[in-house]
Order: sequence, then structure tokens, then C-alpha cells
Amino acid sequence: TDGQIESRYLLAQSVAMAAGTLALEMFRRREQLVVELKGVQDMVSAADRDVEHFIKSQVRAVFGSDGFLGEEGGVDVVDAEFVWVVDPIDGTACFVNGMYSWCVSIAVLYRGEPVIGIVFDPNAGDLFHARDGGGAFCGDAPIRVHAGQSLKDGVLGVGTSFRVGVGDFIPFLEA
Repeated sequence: TDGQIESRYLLAQSVAMAAGTLALEMFRRREQLVVELKGVQDMVSAADRDVEHFIKSQVRAVFGSDGFLGEEGGVDVVDAEFVWVVDPIDGTACFVNGMYSWCVSIAVLYRGEPVIGIVFDPNAGDLFHARDGGGAFCGDAPIRVHAGQSLKDGVLGVGTSFRVGVGDFIPFLEA
């Protein structure tokens, strides 16, 4: 199993970077993209669909029996031993509005438990990656949990959505 996870870990990193490169090209031409609304402040663009299709095709070419859950395409063989969970453009609203706060996010579950996590920020060229029992990294550099004991010891960034009222969000911040 460790070898099966490692091979998926390496593929997930490679695919995330290739997908990010593809998405970045589309980001630079975003005024040409077709953008639709799925609901209030819930957008999907042709880039989301194309990048997800690219990721799925790359995964299927190597691990054809793995399951796939994409934000845009839904579920495919969700009861497989390995399931890839993908948000092809995590931060679509930022993407379509020309903000650099978006990335490609890929996770892999083994028997329902997360074993791989990959986030690639093509704008900065940063690849964050981790696998169960193997540590977490940004590129080749290990990353760790901040040593701070309270929010006052660090920086907190949050985003809000009009799908959730401000009155529902404020208690979260106060807590």
C-alpha cells in the first residue's frame, strides 16, 4: 500500500503543476472565458471544467480504476479503494475577477481516509504537498504548524461569502 500511495503522491504533484500551468494560461486570457453562476457567489468557468477534465484524464491514464470526485463533474466510482478529490480552480471568484488568490487543489483518499494533499499556486509557483506519515512541504522545504498559542501570535486571513450572512460569520471570528 505504501508504494501505491507513493506513486499517486508523485503523480498528484506532477498533475497539479501541469494543471496549474494550464489554468494560468486561461487566467491570463480570462476575459475570453465563459462564466456561469451556479448560485449566489458560486461561479464556474470553462477553465474550471477544462482543468478538471485534464486532471481526470491524467489520473485515469495511470490509475484507471481509481475513483474521482470533481467539484464540477461530480462523482465517478466513489467506492473505489483510492478516490481523487479535486477542486480544479480553488477560488473561482478570485480567478474570474483577476485576483491571484486561487490554486489547484487535489487530495487522494485511501479507503475513505485522506492520505495525500496537494495545493499548487501557479501564480507564485508554490507547490504545497503532504502525504500521510511523510510530512508536509512547500517545494522541498518542510513546513510545520506555527508555534503560536493564540491568534495574537500570528496572522489570520479569512474570506466571506454572500451565501452566508455576516451575522452568521461574526460569531466565528469572535470565537
